[in-house]
Order: sequence, then C-alpha cells, then structure tokens
Amino acid sequence: MKKKKIEGQILKKIKSGEIQMKPRWKFVVKMWEERALWLVLILAVVLSISGIAYFADKYSPRELVEYGSIGFQVFYEDFPYYWLFGAIIFWIMSVKMWSRLGNNYRKTTTKVFLFGGLLLVVIIALILFLG
Repeated sequence: MKKKKIEGQILKKIKSGEIQMKPRWKFVVKMWEERALWLVLILAVVLSISGIAYFADKYSPRELVEYGSIGFQVFYEDFPYYWLFGAIIFWIMSVKMWSRLGNNYRKTTTKVFLFGGLLLVVIIALILFLG
C-alpha cells in the first residue's frame, strides 16, 4: 500500500513539473566516463611498469652484482621509486574503479582484488616477455 502511495505522489509531482526526470544521456555519459577513467588508470599502470622494466633493462641487476656494493648503491639510488609508487596507487585506484562498474552485487572485495592481482600479473608478464 505505501509503495503505491509513494509512486503515485512522485508521479503527481513529475506531472505537475515540481520534479524533472534526468535524461537518459546523462546516465550514458556517466557510464562511459567511468569506463574511460578506468582505462586511463590501467594505461597508467602499464606505463609505470614499462618504466620500471626499462630501468631494469638498462641497469641490469645481474651486471651490477659484479661491482659489489657500488653496484647495489647505483641500483638503489637510481631505482625509479616514483614509478613504482605510481603503479601501486594507480593499480589500487583502477581496481576500486572496476568494482564500481557493472553488476556490483556479484563483486565482493576479495574477488575484485584477486582479479586485479591476476590482471597485474598478466600485464607484467606481457611487458617483460614481449618487450
């Protein structure tokens, strides 16, 4: 009974012009905006991991071991920590953003982070093995 009363009151307000319905295009734009942001975050993770892989290629830890403590010092001083922190932050943001997209009732936090971890491993593997 109450539900029908509330629906009737809302319909009366819409018909009288007190409340205006949002057009469908606003919802579509919001959906595509969220997906575009998620894609940008994933691309930022890929770029960050690529920067770290490039560093590892240039300053090969295997070659620096031959120089002893000076080699380790060069490695630790020149390591791109900002790229690493950026990759971690962008990955967490992209996983949280992905959890907001689609059918949220099926996505538990554990499943989202497990899938995000799997996605991260696949991205790292592709970057390291393909080049």
